[in-house]
Amino acid sequence: MDNGRIYELPITDFFGRILYSTDEVCCLGNYYYRINDAAEFLEFLRFLCQHENNAEPILRTLGAEPAI
Repeated sequence: MDNGRIYELPITDFFGRILYSTDEVCCLGNYYYRINDAAEFLEFLRFLCQHENNAEPILRTLGAEPAI
């Protein structure tokens, strides 16, 4: 029984903020984000991918794998 306590999780979101057990969290690869931050998360991904040479490592971080 948690007695209404909020617990800190051992992970942070893409902003580096601590995630809590009461947060509604989504995950894309190794990146976590709160549902309310979805638009900011997409902007973060766009920022990371602005340079073509960053695309491959970012996609690998997100879990991309060769199809064959």
